[in-house]
Amino acid sequence: MEHYTKKERVYITSKSYLKNVRNFCMLCAVLTIVTCGLVVIGMGVTFTSLGIVAGIGLLGLLLMRFFWVNARSVSLKSGNIILKTLGDQNIVAPVGSIRKVKSSVVFGVQLTHIRYKIDGGLSQFFVLTKTQEVTPEQVIKEEIAATRRRKAEAGSKKKEANHKPDSVLTQTA
Repeated sequence: MEHYTKKERVYITSKSYLKNVRNFCMLCAVLTIVTCGLVVIGMGVTFTSLGIVAGIGLLGLLLMRFFWVNARSVSLKSGNIILKTLGDQNIVAPVGSIRKVKSSVVFGVQLTHIRYKIDGGLSQFFVLTKTQEVTPEQVIKEEIAATRRRKAEAGSKKKEANHKPDSVLTQTA
């Protein structure tokens, strides 16, 4: 991840993340079909083999659906989190809408779970990245803290600007 500056976009996921997820879903589909074919060829067409094929097919479809629904490309820019889905839907939300960020390492892959609230609904997604020095959780939490600091500074400046002296009638010369 690049060093954060206000004007530059910071990519939490790589630019080819969605392409890689799409390819993984296609690979799951091919493996599911091949496995089902091998089970039918190996066992013949029986109720047992059809049950196994149905189970493998259902498991493959659920796995593909999970990745398809939860895949989001994530980047940060000037206090906003920018999400892009596999359906080419872009979601821009303020960083303050993030409710929970949690990272963990599983088999050398950084798994980050992000929950955010937008339009009154609570949404969540997972991001899989390579293990790095700075985790996506740290970057997002630093951005949340920086946004809160900027908001507090802007509030204090506004308060100072609105501070008015006493009325002309109460002033005596």
